[in-house]
Amino acid sequence: MVAPSRIRVAHLVTHPIQYYVPLYRALSLLEDIDLTVFFYSNMGLDGYQDKEFGRRIRWDIDLTGGYRARFLASTPGHSASMGFGQTPNWDVLATLWREKFDLIWVHGYQHSNALGAKAISLLRNQAFVVREDQTLLEPRGFRAKLLKRLAFEFFFFGKKSGSLYTGINSRAHFSYFGVPESRQFPALHCVDDEFFCGQSRLLKSQRKSLRQSWGISDDAPVILFCGKFIQKKQPLRLLEAFANIYAKTPSWLLMVGDGPLLTDIKRVCTNWGIANRVVMPGFLNQQELPRAYAAADLFVLPSIAHETWGLVVNEAMHFSLPVIASDHVGCVPDLVHNDRNGFVYPAESTYELTQALFKLVTDSDMRQRFGEYSAEVIQHYSVMACAKSIRDCCVKLANRS
Repeated sequence: MVAPSRIRVAHLVTHPIQYYVPLYRALSLLEDIDLTVFFYSNMGLDGYQDKEFGRRIRWDIDLTGGYRARFLASTPGHSASMGFGQTPNWDVLATLWREKFDLIWVHGYQHSNALGAKAISLLRNQAFVVREDQTLLEPRGFRAKLLKRLAFEFFFFGKKSGSLYTGINSRAHFSYFGVPESRQFPALHCVDDEFFCGQSRLLKSQRKSLRQSWGISDDAPVILFCGKFIQKKQPLRLLEAFANIYAKTPSWLLMVGDGPLLTDIKRVCTNWGIANRVVMPGFLNQQELPRAYAAADLFVLPSIAHETWGLVVNEAMHFSLPVIASDHVGCVPDLVHNDRNGFVYPAESTYELTQALFKLVTDSDMRQRFGEYSAEVIQHYSVMACAKSIRDCCVKLANRS
């Protein structure tokens, strides 16, 4: 009996994204998948200006090695933004038409390239799948919801089409807009678990020296925040809650990141008399970031809007950290189990955030117990598990089962 050929998968995504590179490499290792990744833009390869970080970013990891990456003539200088109004990459779409892939997988449907790719899949009778991490956490108007439901039901998710959901909130989003359960497949959000778990083991014995390198004495628990200093991440609310607990019990706040609110953060720290207990090492790149997790006792993500997942939570949990997150953080139903590995609080409540911080800062046994459960939960969110789930989806939609 002749073995079936590998499924030829064309994946379309805006630009090389550091979080997705390990997934592409894992998929390329699977014997039954022949993956080609097409990028709309080459943004990030040589660095780029990140407006929200307020600085130029150049990732310190290889973004294109270990898988087949294609940058066609239209990619240099092309926008990496999403939106149906974006100029299509006509050479990418022409390649999809010419090379007749078995399945087209787009990351995000809100782009002119996604529309073109879906049209090609219909004309070619090819399988088509969308991976999307949008949630129902943000309000939408009636017109927007109606148009999306019509687009999902009558265009994107017809015959031989499916969705890849990244978690519970993502799945609820697909279901709400009419995607049948039979056309939904898991592709759970993950980070490079091999790297972060390895760094956790390596840096465990260096905890004290890591703290000392940032001027943090080993006299009290360290609360960690990693992210952009922007309004939606609510770093100022976290500062207020920290000031509240520091008035009652010794603690440190390690704020890793940068952004337009940096000046306000420094001013607040000075005005509230906590500047000597708030440490801001600035932006840390991928290879440097584990040092912050290894130095911390608990992790906080206080976002109030547009936090569809929060992959920093995955990273923190690989370091066995308890997690405090607001109810507007998309990964909460999946990763943050209230009173088991952390606390979930209303995003607009400084009081509830303060209470959660106080409980964990003052109870080392709770931190130990919660951290162990974090490590247990995050084992199910590995890169290879996600890759195999995507493979299973491709097999089913391409009728290779």
